[in-house]
Amino acid sequence: MDFFFRKKDDRKAEEGKPLLQINLSGRPYNSYSERDTCIKLWLPESIKERLNEVSTYIDTSISDFLRQVLFIHLYGRVDFLGLLQTKHPTALNSHIDTGIAPDITPQVELSIKAVKKPKVLKSVQEKSTASFKIWVPSQMKTDLERLAAKHKISLSNYARRVIITHLLGNLPYDSAPFKQSPPFATEDY
Repeated sequence: MDFFFRKKDDRKAEEGKPLLQINLSGRPYNSYSERDTCIKLWLPESIKERLNEVSTYIDTSISDFLRQVLFIHLYGRVDFLGLLQTKHPTALNSHIDTGIAPDITPQVELSIKAVKKPKVLKSVQEKSTASFKIWVPSQMKTDLERLAAKHKISLSNYARRVIITHLLGNLPYDSAPFKQSPPFATEDY
């Protein structure tokens, strides 16, 4: 965990300094506060399960999480965090103030010895049977439609790819190299 997160205690050198203000890109987000249009898409059941896990962990709705994923894909994390910092309605979740739960500690039993292996998305060809309707600002939908047209695919297909990539990454997982002894492409020192 230390690789991705640093503890607040590690900021000793920064004590007393004012908190940094995130500088936005300058895009005009004033017209983004109304979620006046929807995007309808279908996702595989395995992705629906992952969305349930993630939204439960970060204590937000699936719709809010998907809206955040699409926003970050379009406009970047810097603008998203900057809008959160200024409490702009564009980035705020519908049911909590900031969109970020400050200290989320999952409720896990410490006596659990084994974890059920999660279902892995077989491929992009897995049948999409879970329906989602995401309410977004009109301009956000227009921007997604432009990117979808650029890639010569439908808006729903483009959004599905963005969401799946955000959840599972770009590289497929193959455990075979790690089953070799020693693992492939490693050297003994």
